[in-house]
Amino acid sequence: MLNDKAKTKPAGVKVSKSMLLQLTGPERSQAIHALRMIDRVNGDGELPLTQIVKGPIYSMWEMEYDPAENSMTANTGKIADMEFKIIHEVGHMLDYQIFGSGKGYGSERGIIEMQGWREAVLASNAYKNLKDIFDHGFLVGAQSDYVAEFMMERELFSRSYVQYIAQRSENGVLLHQLDCILKRDVNRLISTQWTKDDFMLISKEIDKLFGSKYWTL
Repeated sequence: MLNDKAKTKPAGVKVSKSMLLQLTGPERSQAIHALRMIDRVNGDGELPLTQIVKGPIYSMWEMEYDPAENSMTANTGKIADMEFKIIHEVGHMLDYQIFGSGKGYGSERGIIEMQGWREAVLASNAYKNLKDIFDHGFLVGAQSDYVAEFMMERELFSRSYVQYIAQRSENGVLLHQLDCILKRDVNRLISTQWTKDDFMLISKEIDKLFGSKYWTL
């Protein structure tokens, strides 16, 4: 078993410096907390200003990132795991704006610097679980589409990013939210996040990726 003892320090510009919060009340406090946890783990280079805004109460997604507007929208009245979802959307933003140079999601463009991360994710048990379910047609219709989306590389990157922040920051709130998702996955027999052992190699590859960008030391 791999020994996940790597400790890194954030470098570069704080990610929170590029975020314009247009939220109020509890959601604002949760967003601030999420951004502080990111700043505890990694910085970044020069990022365009990203707005986090309140959207319509009724939407298919609780939160979503719009690359055209470079904004994140919270779409429900109350999000139980707000911190986790905000960090997930920040992952999308970094993937698009930095690794994809604002022209697409870097995770889906086959860029060389993300190859180690990609290979680690595709070799993980969680991904193999999703692929097995999808390939064997265990789910149909909307449920099959749901699994297909989880297998998209942009989604794999964002989910691995939020888990990386949760585990590297060692923040109790984020770790609790991760644990709740893992328990829910067991009940649904679908792996949307990774167990600690399954995530070790992915975490190490993200260390390398961010180190190459001088986002961590």
